[in-house]
Amino acid sequence: MNKDDLQSRLEDLEDVTLDEERAEIEDLIDSGELEDAESLIDDLESERS
Repeated sequence: MNKDDLQSRLEDLEDVTLDEERAEIEDLIDSGELEDAESLIDDLESERS
């Protein structure tokens, strides 16, 4: 998964996530920790579905 894919998935969750959650994931994406960011996004998606 690349940065753009993760950013897109995060944007899809914008209405159902806290600013702090999105900021944490954006920081991970920006610092190149894509696996950690993907894991958090997966967790959020499963919680929100």
